[in-house]
Amino acid sequence: MAEDIQIEVLAPEQLFGSTTLSLTVRITNLSPEELFSVSVEPVILPGRLVKIGRDDEDAPMLELQVTKRRLVEEMERQVRRAYERNRFRSMSPTERFTVGIRQALDVYTSIFVLGKFQSSRLVPSWATEALRIQEWEDVDRLEKDIISTEKDDSFLRKAFLINKDKLKRCFSQMEDYGKEGNPTDSLGLTDSLLPGASCSYPFTVKAPHALRSKQYDVQFRVTFRKGSQSKVLQRSVGRNVTLFSSAFAVPTGSMIGAACGYAIRSGIKTTAAANATTAFSWPQLGGSVLLGLVLALLTSRKAETKKLITVEDFVGGFLIGAAAGLFSEEALKRIAGVFQ
Repeated sequence: MAEDIQIEVLAPEQLFGSTTLSLTVRITNLSPEELFSVSVEPVILPGRLVKIGRDDEDAPMLELQVTKRRLVEEMERQVRRAYERNRFRSMSPTERFTVGIRQALDVYTSIFVLGKFQSSRLVPSWATEALRIQEWEDVDRLEKDIISTEKDDSFLRKAFLINKDKLKRCFSQMEDYGKEGNPTDSLGLTDSLLPGASCSYPFTVKAPHALRSKQYDVQFRVTFRKGSQSKVLQRSVGRNVTLFSSAFAVPTGSMIGAACGYAIRSGIKTTAAANATTAFSWPQLGGSVLLGLVLALLTSRKAETKKLITVEDFVGGFLIGAAAGLFSEEALKRIAGVFQ
């Protein structure tokens, strides 16, 4: 049987940990019939799913479709925000401390990528599907179970109810559009593809924090209905991607390695010194750590540049830093001599 659709998984050439990346699934209708109820669901992703988008390439959406999709996406974000606030209020002090540590790591990571801080979300993977809006009954259920936990004067609750009224009017217009003899299947919560048309689904993912490079298996599930058939067909597509270490891995490893290297050097000198304080110096320790950080920034791997010597992960940064800590005293003396 000839293939009725073509599915491609598009990813950037180089993926790095702790960054926000986009994995795109491109679907092309190869059959002579229109495809209905087209949807793409992620099965395995390297990190946390932030957003699911849609980009028509050959079949522009109607104005009602654009309005409906924008409202549904915004209401889903409002529900997730209300869920996070409710969950945070019910957390124990230990759980709040754990969340604080995770957010502090995100802030620390953003320093090295020169990017905007993005807080770690509190929505677990098992709740992602539960908080999605697929039918009008989902709107009522989420309002009752999630949005109702907000205070009556909460702006978030008022905004959700305003969007609910807008979405209700949008569905009413869709019903009138269908009564005029126009096809309404494409106006539903799923998509349709004309013969030869293509559509791309970008999945924005927050990559996990990585101390070293690692391979991940990316998998998506595509479901659709062909022509007037009621049977739903399913296809799966996968791809292996390599996720390089996060931008903070090399500098962090280098600073820790520099401190350890200096501690080893100080310990060796202490055994031969009459006074232990003469073998350890806080300024020299700070200088060793800064020297290790500079070496890490000079040798860390970057996608846009080529270097004679590159360090790619935490272990490499640790070794560079340890060497800097062991020989930091000589290096710092030479550097001081330049400025004298």
